[in-house]
Amino acid sequence: MHHFITDAPWDPAAVLQVAREWVLEPMVRHGPVAAWIVDDTAFPKKGQHSVGVARQYFGVLGKQENCQAAVSVSVANDAVSLPVAYQLYLPESCARDRRRRRAAGVQDTFEMELTGRADRPSMGSRWWSDSSLVLDESAGGLRNGEEGHRPTPARCSRHATRPGSGSPAGSPPVPASTCCRRRPDRAGLDYALPTAYTGALARLGCRPAAGTRHATGGSVMPKFLSGDAVEQYQRDGFYFPIPVFSFAEARGYRDRLEAVEREQGGPLRGALRHKSHILFTWLDALGRHPVILDAVEDIIGPDILLWSSSFFIKEARDPAFVSWHQDATYWGLSEPDVVTAWVALSESSSESGAMRMVPGTHQEQVAHRDTFAHDNLLSRGQEIAVDVDESRAVDIVLRPGEMSLHHVRIFHGSPANRSADRRIGFALRYIPTRVRQVAGARDSALLVRGVDTHHHFDVEQPPERDLAPKAVARHAAIMQHQGEFLYRGTTVERFR
Repeated sequence: MHHFITDAPWDPAAVLQVAREWVLEPMVRHGPVAAWIVDDTAFPKKGQHSVGVARQYFGVLGKQENCQAAVSVSVANDAVSLPVAYQLYLPESCARDRRRRRAAGVQDTFEMELTGRADRPSMGSRWWSDSSLVLDESAGGLRNGEEGHRPTPARCSRHATRPGSGSPAGSPPVPASTCCRRRPDRAGLDYALPTAYTGALARLGCRPAAGTRHATGGSVMPKFLSGDAVEQYQRDGFYFPIPVFSFAEARGYRDRLEAVEREQGGPLRGALRHKSHILFTWLDALGRHPVILDAVEDIIGPDILLWSSSFFIKEARDPAFVSWHQDATYWGLSEPDVVTAWVALSESSSESGAMRMVPGTHQEQVAHRDTFAHDNLLSRGQEIAVDVDESRAVDIVLRPGEMSLHHVRIFHGSPANRSADRRIGFALRYIPTRVRQVAGARDSALLVRGVDTHHHFDVEQPPERDLAPKAVARHAAIMQHQGEFLYRGTTVERFR
């Protein structure tokens, strides 16, 4: 049977088309197609001879494994589900190994098919016009390929259906955790559908269901966020919730943080709370997370610097709070084209002291006054010196693994944590490379995407390992310099 399938002379796409039509006809007698199910999977392998086999991380397995990785599309109604498309991914190690490619039957020249080809298989609108799209977020997701390389879609008539994605060669299979179902308790969300999935759907001749968009990364469509999400951010000054990774992954980040705190003898204090991504490899990786960067790119463009980061941790039943403020007040940046990604590592609820934001208050900078209040988590305890209409404030409720995006001038703050658990958030501040520091001497930042042709900031280096001596020394020098302009005009010399 194996040779009957793999060595057959017929076009597999044509066979799949016939099979779909043959099975769908009796399937819909039990009810119309209710959903498209997009899922990812892995096939553990012992050897290295099958096409696309490499040592890769896969969420279902919870570890790196020698395996193949793929994305599938199925249709379903209340009675049955039917797989209708399958796309195998070729990791870079395989793509560059000519001997392995030839042994597996993968041609030397790779070709990407754009969506919209006239010869793509079609299922007809009668099967799908009223159906919904469900993206599996439970598996943990495909990650980048072995040794950090990104898998490349293979075109191989024997082993893989041809990709219908218009994404460039080298695009990774998209982690399931970057997508989500349209949850009924998140009414009005319009999540972007990653190119790897829309490509699979396009090969079937169908469009995504209402409430999904093709994330192309071009100038017309956003890369990750929907057009409505970008419009909402621009109108309100913030957008949430955005799923970044699973609850289990959020728990993993929290466990690492709390392991560091145990080693340090208590919660992070002072400069350790800030720019922690240049001290810890796992926070450096978080700052480069593709979901975060894709969403940020939709707001500020493709050339991105990670200017700063901070932990905002409220202990259980602790009086710590954040006063109403605008981030831009003392940052000294040349323009307000700055976005903060606030990532929840624990539940951020109204009870636990979630952020609150007042929509539309990001249009201008207002006056502030310093309080240096003991329980205020801000560097200067700064607070807005004008009246804030708190009746219009929105609670930014996030589950572990979700994030919000907010503008540098939005009015925001957060009350004390009244819950029995810690509220842990990690704020990442991103700027386009054209932004400058105007409050003093040259500043520094870490390039995390694109190119920097402006060179307004000294180049920061990621840590070689957690708390590596060189990284600790660089961090101390950077934080001393940053404290000088953040605390300018005061007698304070270091972070609290």
